Amino acid sequence: MPDIARTAWRSRGFINQEIVARWVEIVGEDIAGNAVPLRLSFPRGERMGGTLEIRVTPAFAPMLQHSEPRIIERVNRFFGYGAVARIKLQQGPVQRQAPPKPPAPPSPPDPQAVAQSGKLVKPIKDDKLRELLERWGAAILQKNAPEHEGRP
Repeated sequence: MPDIARTAWRSRGFINQEIVARWVEIVGEDIAGNAVPLRLSFPRGERMGGTLEIRVTPAFAPMLQHSEPRIIERVNRFFGYGAVARIKLQQGPVQRQAPPKPPAPPSPPDPQAVAQSGKLVKPIKDDKLRELLERWGAAILQKNAPEHEGRP
């Protein structure tokens, strides 16, 4: 399946399909909710100064046009070089992408892991460093607990 998807994206000018997959991250939720990348084309024989074609909802088109320099800067920062020089807008319906889900909150540390970690970092004199290492050590011990049952 990835080879089929890669071929489809390349036919639309997306050699690096990460721009499509990470569009929300690149341009932000406000823009990604109203615009999607369609095609990236370059002048013949070039890989810089391209045109990024974006489908945008008609009501959001003026706002996107106003944000064009910011979008170009963000896309170029993503690529790491001046891949995009201009944006071409195509107005039409946009299927909204769901925002990324926030990570699950960490579970509370196991009291035994905290105690064991506290013993290991007790000689450290810097309070902030000792506290950080104690929490980090407890998380590691808790994560690896089933592998190391029966060991101190």
